[in-house]
Amino acid sequence: MNHLVDTVWDCDPPTTARRQVQNAVSMLRQTSLGAVISAQAPGYLLRLDPATLDVVRFDECVARAIHAREAGNRPEALEQLQVGLALWRGPALAGVDGAVVGAAAAQLAETRLSAIVAKTELELESGLHATVVAEMTALVEEHPLHEQLVGLLMLALYRCGRQTDALQAYRATRSRLADELGLDPGPELTRLHERILCADPGLEPPSPTASAQPPKSLRVARQLPYEVLDFTGRDAEVARLSDVAETAVAGVMIGVIDGMAGVGKTALAVHVAHRLSDRFPDVQLFVDLHGHTPGQDPMDVAAALEMLLRALGVQAKDIPPTLSERAACWRAETARHRLLLVLDNAANAAQVRPLIPGTPGCLVLVTSRRRLATLEGAHTLSLPGLPVSDAITMFARIADMHGKSAEPAELNEVVELCGRLPLALRIAAARLRHNSSWSLTDLLASLRDDRNRLATLQIDDLDVAAAFASSYRRLDNDQQRLFCLAGLHPGNHFDMHAAAALLGLPPAQVRPLADALISANLLTACAPQRYTLHDLLKAHARQTAESAHSRDDRDAALTRLADYYLHTAAAAMTVAWPHEAHLRPACHASTDVVFVTASEALDWLDTERANLLAIAGQRGFHYATPLSAILWRYLDNNGHYTDALVLHTAALDAARREGDHAGLAAAHRHLGVITMRLGRYDDALAHNTAAHDAYAIVGDRAGQGRTLNTRAVVHHMRGELHTAMEYYTHALSHYQASGDRSGEGDVHSNLCSLNTRMGRYQAAIDHSEQAITLYREVGNHFGLAAPLHNLGRNLLRLDRNDEAARVFEEAARLSHDSGDRSAQAVILASLAEIHERADQLDQALHYLRQALTLAQAIGNLDRQIFVLNKLGVVHRRLGRHHDALAHLRQALELARNIGTRLGQIDALTGLAALAEAGHRNTEALDHCTAALVLANDQGDPYNRAEIHDHLGRLHHRHSDQEQARHHWRQAAAIFTELGLPQADHIRTRLADC
Repeated sequence: MNHLVDTVWDCDPPTTARRQVQNAVSMLRQTSLGAVISAQAPGYLLRLDPATLDVVRFDECVARAIHAREAGNRPEALEQLQVGLALWRGPALAGVDGAVVGAAAAQLAETRLSAIVAKTELELESGLHATVVAEMTALVEEHPLHEQLVGLLMLALYRCGRQTDALQAYRATRSRLADELGLDPGPELTRLHERILCADPGLEPPSPTASAQPPKSLRVARQLPYEVLDFTGRDAEVARLSDVAETAVAGVMIGVIDGMAGVGKTALAVHVAHRLSDRFPDVQLFVDLHGHTPGQDPMDVAAALEMLLRALGVQAKDIPPTLSERAACWRAETARHRLLLVLDNAANAAQVRPLIPGTPGCLVLVTSRRRLATLEGAHTLSLPGLPVSDAITMFARIADMHGKSAEPAELNEVVELCGRLPLALRIAAARLRHNSSWSLTDLLASLRDDRNRLATLQIDDLDVAAAFASSYRRLDNDQQRLFCLAGLHPGNHFDMHAAAALLGLPPAQVRPLADALISANLLTACAPQRYTLHDLLKAHARQTAESAHSRDDRDAALTRLADYYLHTAAAAMTVAWPHEAHLRPACHASTDVVFVTASEALDWLDTERANLLAIAGQRGFHYATPLSAILWRYLDNNGHYTDALVLHTAALDAARREGDHAGLAAAHRHLGVITMRLGRYDDALAHNTAAHDAYAIVGDRAGQGRTLNTRAVVHHMRGELHTAMEYYTHALSHYQASGDRSGEGDVHSNLCSLNTRMGRYQAAIDHSEQAITLYREVGNHFGLAAPLHNLGRNLLRLDRNDEAARVFEEAARLSHDSGDRSAQAVILASLAEIHERADQLDQALHYLRQALTLAQAIGNLDRQIFVLNKLGVVHRRLGRHHDALAHLRQALELARNIGTRLGQIDALTGLAALAEAGHRNTEALDHCTAALVLANDQGDPYNRAEIHDHLGRLHHRHSDQEQARHHWRQAAAIFTELGLPQADHIRTRLADC
């Protein structure tokens, strides 16, 4: 420990030195060195195999070279020095400071320099002067006063016929010695100079002999394939593979690149190999193992070993016959080299394992379409498609898009249709480049055709479909069946149960088949027990299914899949909304998926929503109507309005085709609800009328009640309060007559809101309590949020803010648990109003921003208007008038577009308050007057009273006391009728006026 401390801090350690050393050692133990570091008093012990240390191997090579040279074996001596020097990758101990370290580094550098001198002498003795000049020139520049190096350079230059350059090297050295040290060159360098001047025959190179040939390590061809100039991107992957070569200390470094056909595995491996090639100067080998080459069997391991041994210079007669002997010979031969080996297109780990060298410091890069999970010590990189930007860059480079017009959206679509797969991008770009009559639009048209896309992605010997087919042929029959049928799935991803439904097998039997496809990179696990197919693989699977499986088999698989989704969706809805089970079609078949809680059911519905819609849209299958009836509540509550429109419209079309009046009624009713949420009130009323008529045909009074309730809500939101009251009353009678207690609860909840707006506060409270009681009776726990929120709004009108806050908090929790984003938005806005009344404006703003995000995400315009108006109030109070104006104007525009009077009234009164704050009283009067006209039409006494009060204040400021008293009298009369305390405040103003 003391030696470590003194080494690191040059005998001047801080008080924390020992702890810092302990921490550093602890961190090292988390790396690959952890297995070789152990604590041993009074410090630590590093247990390393000497063969894993570069410096030990270097010293051994130098020692063997000295021994060989003394024995007269010049080629062996030269080879040992080359192998030893190849272990150096830069200055010794670079980046580490300290006197002790510096001394050790200097000693190592001097040892290396001595080895270089010895190697150069041997090379000159062997007639290899041409190979010496470049290295000696660089070394002399680095060590200009090292006379021995200068002499070797001079001799090499002279033997290359460059006498003038040799003499110039001497003059430069003599001048530098004189200038810097005041010395002349030594006698040996001076004598060499004289001999060169005299063209001494003794300086001539030795005559060519067998011994002058380069050692085996220099005869090995560098076998890396050429690197394509259009290689694009993959920066993170290149860095990761480079790190494998950098950080591995002991053992052979193995990097495995796996991925689907055409994803660019070989290109990446070759690119990385070229980047790292200078670290492996003696041997760089490349072998195509033909693991998935069309028309070829995977290369036999024995044949691969023979190829590698021959590449190292082993004669055919010296290559053993058996696999085990060849593997042993390969390890023996590679023990003398620090090599880089690329094993491309491996079939499996068994094919690769015998080809791994045994010498530490070697790098092996393996590519395979399969995941080689059992290859010991390998660092695995699973290669995805290119990022969009890189895919566009690659396509544009190959297609030579310079000077060609191309819209960014078109380029983006091209690369997406190619699945961002490098092979597909290369083919598509080549087609465009070499077909002068084609434009990008023509290429897009061909790629957009699902039936023709794979045919488009073929040119000469490059063929995406053929590459996929070679992977498919390696599967067994059951695996092939799963791959084909998975291509029929109409969604983008699916779970184990869906795969089991397609195959008609239990999930336990399907799991190993899916694992096999994942291992073959023909299927991707996008989440635990959840899978997806690359777009092009899916197209290939679908086409293969059409040729490998009959139409009846394919239809049967899709029917099993649709039944799984239908029955599981029904089970999920029963757990989440049990009180409405009677409103959904009966599904008597069981499902393997079990939901214990409503949260689990909602999670499944969220995950599978896109698949459920895709099933409903399948041509030739009749699942739109039942799925519409099953999912309507989930889609409505969770704000999936666009999806709901698609599904319910499909159900409506199906019901019309089949003459299904019950289905027609349900689809119209569901569309009425969704169009109402989207502010399309005329459409909503039309759908409700059609639904009411269809329910009358089938004699469904409860259904008629539901349409009347929705119609009442539309009139309510338009501000037509008395009309709304009539329809609510009719709806309630229908529900009561049919015994639909849940429907009764819906109407009472809505009547609470309506009576609040009409100033009938006790009636509103009574209705909310009845709704809460009914919802709890039928188990509609998620639905409780609505009457609780309505109750809270009622309490706000009565200035019972603390009670309102508690009610809103409970409603917020329930709406969050149910995933009802529409309810969440309006409840958060009401909570914001509580904070605004308490002058907690920042907290109010926080809630309102959340509420607006939710309302915009689901496209509920009524909720957006409600929140925007409240944002205008808070921003005004914060002094942010510009923001307030923007929100209020947006709210007013939306409210006018959808025809909601209440939204317009709130926006106009907000604009009036904003103008008043800016001392623009005339503008404020105009806004208030416009709001009063609307309020008089829509029958909300509370709004009318507040507007009269505001007009009174504005006229009072204008010194128009007569008008001020008029409006205050109106406001006082309304507040008195409502029984609200605001009446006393206004009477006080009248007394002072």
